[in-house]
Amino acid sequence: MIPTMISLLIIGILSFAVTHNFVKQEIRHSNLNMLGQIKENVELMLNELDPLVILFDTDSEVVMKIRSFLSSKEFSMENVNFYRIVQSFIKAPTNARPYIHSIYVYYNNDMGRFLSTREGLVELNNFYDKQWYQDFVTDEDQLMWTKIRQIGQYKFESTKVITIYRRLSLRQGVIVLNILPDYIHMMMSELTIQPNQAVVMILNEDDELLFSNRSLSTELWDEIKEKLSALEGEGTITIQDKPYVVMQVHSAKYNWRYISMVPQTFLYRVPIQLSNITLFSLVISFTLALSLTYYVTSKKYLQIARIMKIIDSAKNGYFSPAVVPEKKDEYSYIIEEILNNFIEQHYLKTQLSERKYRLKTMELLALQSQINPHFLFNTLHTINCKLLLLTKGPNEISDMLEKLSDILDYSLSHPEKMVTLEKEITNARNYVDIQKIRYGEQFDVLWEYDERLLDKKIVKMTLQPLIENSIYHGIKNKPNMGLIKVKVFKQRNFIKISVIDNGVGIPPDKLQQIHEKLNGDWGYSEEIGLLNVHYRLKLTYGEDYRMVIRTKQNLGTAIYLYIPDVEEMTSE
Repeated sequence: MIPTMISLLIIGILSFAVTHNFVKQEIRHSNLNMLGQIKENVELMLNELDPLVILFDTDSEVVMKIRSFLSSKEFSMENVNFYRIVQSFIKAPTNARPYIHSIYVYYNNDMGRFLSTREGLVELNNFYDKQWYQDFVTDEDQLMWTKIRQIGQYKFESTKVITIYRRLSLRQGVIVLNILPDYIHMMMSELTIQPNQAVVMILNEDDELLFSNRSLSTELWDEIKEKLSALEGEGTITIQDKPYVVMQVHSAKYNWRYISMVPQTFLYRVPIQLSNITLFSLVISFTLALSLTYYVTSKKYLQIARIMKIIDSAKNGYFSPAVVPEKKDEYSYIIEEILNNFIEQHYLKTQLSERKYRLKTMELLALQSQINPHFLFNTLHTINCKLLLLTKGPNEISDMLEKLSDILDYSLSHPEKMVTLEKEITNARNYVDIQKIRYGEQFDVLWEYDERLLDKKIVKMTLQPLIENSIYHGIKNKPNMGLIKVKVFKQRNFIKISVIDNGVGIPPDKLQQIHEKLNGDWGYSEEIGLLNVHYRLKLTYGEDYRMVIRTKQNLGTAIYLYIPDVEEMTSE
């Protein structure tokens, strides 16, 4: 019984401490969220300034027209139409948003004119609200600022507004947005979580109280303002002999502060209740001590069940992590061993996958290096330069060397990189042009492709080796004119590439050897171009890719590549 009571007492103390901290953090989190919501909603209202600033501060043509209009002594029909358009634009937010009292747009002009959403085009001397202009002239060092004002056409009637000033470029004008505070008061009342405990306020850059969810007397506000001026960020202040926890959110755009004050006693309410419950539990602990045996047995049962769950999870191919008990016993030891074994196996699998990936990359680079002799590119480039110097200008040989250099440059740069089908066709055409110079009119190449596929990405150096294979093994040994067709079209989820020639074809025994090599591991072969393309595509696309060879002796050979359209398969 004594260990049970001591344990219960310790748990009560810890619970008090943990709960107090938890409640404090929860209230802090809740109030910061509330302040964030108020900030977002208020700034959403104030964002009506943004489209006005974009039009009246960045559109030079509009600015020039407005300034000319405000300074004009006579108004043409064009001016009147322009005024109607501008007036409709600035009146739109006022009509759509009930919390907007009015909007003024002013540029410095000799006539003292400005645009008002309520009165239209007015002159400052004849307008009842002149305070905004004084603020504009006085606060010349600020880009955006806020004031609390009273607007009224008559002395016996006025309206309280929150005025936001946004100075225009070169400080030649200002946009004035007058907001009715009642709507923000209503919104704050709906969002405040603890209306009877928390005080929520919004202060401008001069620490003037713009809004509050509770009515504050002048004396109370002066005390709060004095204490808040000495506080930065979060902290505790004492107001009328009561401690309050203060949280703040700052608006960088409007330089406003959103502040909540929660009575500190509210934070301790739940921990005090928990303490009372703990003391009551100590009184009845004698009765509860009889359940200790059942508790111990249940605990051991749960430990065994946890071990079985871990084992079943591992067998089924998924794993649900379990928390190891702090007190080391035989159960926690078993759980720890299971976790360690699982983590080790997972780490080994990860290493194996990484090795396979690196092996694929090295194979890909090794295969491509067989096609890309770097020194030959540099040598050809030098020969071409020497030839141009000797012949005093371009010729058929220099053109041939230049295209060959382009081919080598294309194949040497980033061998592992995917390229567009358009670039691959351009490279293959350069190769064909060189071979035509070499073989004369012995063969021709026809190109057929869907232009919508030109932006599709494929593995570099796919077409040229297949065309080379057709020329050297099919067309070169043919006595009459040779023809090669290269087709690229879409077939379901594949990009089908066809290279067809009317050459001598492939003998059956040699075709069988090629098929064996295509289905086996990589090795040296005379068909290096064909096998190289096949292995690189297979390493890149896996089992989704396939190559088909059709041949008939003395009639020709057709090679078909079915490359998965990765973009379309991903979108599906």
